[in-house]
Amino acid sequence: MQSSLLERGEAELREQGYTIFENAIETDLVASLVAAIRRIEAESDAAPRGNPSEGFATLRTYNLLAKDPVFQKMPVHDAVLPLVERALDVGCLLSGMTAIDIGPGEKPQPIHPDDLVMTVPRPHPP
Repeated sequence: MQSSLLERGEAELREQGYTIFENAIETDLVASLVAAIRRIEAESDAAPRGNPSEGFATLRTYNLLAKDPVFQKMPVHDAVLPLVERALDVGCLLSGMTAIDIGPGEKPQPIHPDDLVMTVPRPHPP
């Protein structure tokens, strides 16, 4: 990844909490990821969980790294890892990888942290 793009991404993360890298992932890799998600959803008879937290029209597939080798490319992708390591550190740990397939008519979730179930006192480092 270009140093200037990485610096912009890091600055945007710091300033606004997110960044967007357009066309960062190769089209064929995106197609492979989507195909794997669709296959896993079909094989597992995925259905919405039917609750406000996980949705009434949303399919969620957890632990993707264990379900297809194609997902192993994402955490170490050149467009992903350098920014993650700058934001967290080189010793960061990926604890899970989930596909969230939002269906038509789903109600938006309010902004929230996913660490509500953690027992780490706040504030805490990323």
